[in-house]
Amino acid sequence: MDMTPQTDSIIKGLIEQKKSLYLDSILSSSINIAIVATDIHFRITYFNPKAEKLFRCKAEDVIGRTVMEIHEDRGIKPQRLEDAIEKVAKEGEHCFSFTALSNEGEKLLEARIAEILDREKNAIGYTFISRDVTEQRQVEQAIHTLMETTAGAIGDKFFETIVHRLSVWLDLDFALVGLLEKPDRVTTIAMQIDGKSAANTHYNLKDTPCDKAICSGFCFYPENLTQLFPKNKMLAELQAEGYVGIPLKNRDNHTIGIICGISRKALTLPRNAKEVLNIIAARAGAELERKLSEEKLMLASHVYEHTIEGIMVTDVKGHILSVNPAFTAITGYSAQEAIGNTPRLLKSNKHGRSFYKQMWKSIITQGSWKGEIWNRRKS
Repeated sequence: MDMTPQTDSIIKGLIEQKKSLYLDSILSSSINIAIVATDIHFRITYFNPKAEKLFRCKAEDVIGRTVMEIHEDRGIKPQRLEDAIEKVAKEGEHCFSFTALSNEGEKLLEARIAEILDREKNAIGYTFISRDVTEQRQVEQAIHTLMETTAGAIGDKFFETIVHRLSVWLDLDFALVGLLEKPDRVTTIAMQIDGKSAANTHYNLKDTPCDKAICSGFCFYPENLTQLFPKNKMLAELQAEGYVGIPLKNRDNHTIGIICGISRKALTLPRNAKEVLNIIAARAGAELERKLSEEKLMLASHVYEHTIEGIMVTDVKGHILSVNPAFTAITGYSAQEAIGNTPRLLKSNKHGRSFYKQMWKSIITQGSWKGEIWNRRKS
């Protein structure tokens, strides 16, 4: 179908109008980004709802005014804008941070000024895009403080530091890190009451908020804790009002412990508390897993050294890597004599080739062999 130039112009105009409506909708719904547009003389032409909220002024009061006029009203030195304009002229954009007093108090903002270019790449205006990073910086600061105070700490010292920092940060009267020894029982490994370290203890999870945290994840009760858990005498004795808790997990995502805190007054958490507590829990879970593994290794080492049965450890090729004291007592071979050799060192010639073949087949295919074998003593 042929279109007259007039019809073509009308259709293009409608398309451009529709595009403009779409763009306006996108800009207005950018709830987390303040967007301001100006002409080439810095006269404001667009001011979205987030900008109104962050900078505490209505769009109708600033559109048509220059950025310089608004800065003058607010006592902002003109040099700041002049420096920014110079950098935009050189690089096409300028990124910086600044603080602004909003309806919610002082905010830390990250901002970007960039040129608006026409189709011929000529500058026809500027965009000022700002983003509130206050909470992000608070999270970063809390994490930085935590990492700084726990750097180099391991084991019990690490958990004591965590409990102390948590108590200070959230203004808690009671805080602990506990090990989940059984599905219904926790043993504390670090505990603080009223700002002082307390002796470790254990408690059953039944009728406790910790049971909810271990089963469901992050758990927060701002107030009325004793009314919510009326059967728990320990909470009544502590005069507990608010609670926060989060489980500790190992690398297989199995729950192995808990971090929790209690307040005698209504508990209010910072906006970033859950994010920071998740990071604390991940770090504490890894440290608790390391501590448990270390304890198991120590126990295994004790058994290895003190059992009355002779034990040898070999590599995959059968070369002896280690022997325990009982091995030396039974065979007469010292560790120095045995290490580097193979179990043939003890061959008594009382078993045929088929016996050893079957034994090694069982070890390779089933992971173990059980039976009686004649070995010779050194003497």
